[in-house]
Amino acid sequence: MKTIMITLMLVYCSGTAHAQQRGPTMKSVTEKILHFVGEDGRWYPGSGWWTKGMPSGKELKIILKTKTGKKMAWATFSYASPGRDGFSKVTGVTKMWPVDYRKYNKLKKLPVGKYKMEVLYGKKTVWMTDFAIKNDKFAGKNHFYAVGRWTSLAYFSFSRGSVGSRICTWIAPPADSSWFPSRRNYRGFDFTGDIRRNGKVVVQDSGSANRPLQIDRGRVAYVCKGISFWREIKTKVASQDGEYVVSAYAHAVVNGKRTTWTVMRLKVTISGGKIVMNDNLTGKKAPAKNRILTTDAYYSTNLGSLSGIPAADAMGR
Repeated sequence: MKTIMITLMLVYCSGTAHAQQRGPTMKSVTEKILHFVGEDGRWYPGSGWWTKGMPSGKELKIILKTKTGKKMAWATFSYASPGRDGFSKVTGVTKMWPVDYRKYNKLKKLPVGKYKMEVLYGKKTVWMTDFAIKNDKFAGKNHFYAVGRWTSLAYFSFSRGSVGSRICTWIAPPADSSWFPSRRNYRGFDFTGDIRRNGKVVVQDSGSANRPLQIDRGRVAYVCKGISFWREIKTKVASQDGEYVVSAYAHAVVNGKRTTWTVMRLKVTISGGKIVMNDNLTGKKAPAKNRILTTDAYYSTNLGSLSGIPAADAMGR
């Protein structure tokens, strides 16, 4: 009898833990779900994003609310059956409120302010996040965009493929418009990265074959820096347990001297050839309704930033 009881408890706990892995990936939230038309702030969610734990036959619904809980808009979506990894691909919008999604010119406009987003499977809220709408007006046009907790995070992952390892983040433009050139609404920098252990570089990227880092006014940039090929990561990082520091750097010439700023940095632990995940954001310790869903990436607070990079005019640019 005790054996049966223990078995039932293990099955129940396992099922409960699995059931909590529900909701969209963070990249889906930032690139597809919270998509706002820059000129007027219309909410215009896209398709082609991913959500996990979606039961077949249930309604998939996204609701946008004010910070006090008042509904501003909602949309329902069609989706494919879950794959082996439990993720379903969202294939399109089926309905929107307060207007039909095909009436583009009448879609809901969200003014500058603070909001909440909820994801519902059927009638049950399974995931949520706070976010804010900002507007940077320049060159005679509005530039609406969404910011949220993701702009304070970075993540690192490695796998087989053309890019063996990468560090990624979401960078919001500085609020001070003087950070940008007076004649240009973006800043561009050379972009490199490395992985260190005990202060010594074990993997280094020259950056010569990669795109530069670009930060635009009125837009949150989703930025990834590839560090190396899989072979190098496998032999120099994955095969040696311990703590590593992964970084990405912006470079520019200031007063004739090449200057470097750290824009992304994470401390990552490797054990048994795998990344030790951050339980507080992606594991069982994280609240189920705003847990970051991932199977292979280490998420944490970004220890780098754009702070320290002088205004463009101060650099004579």
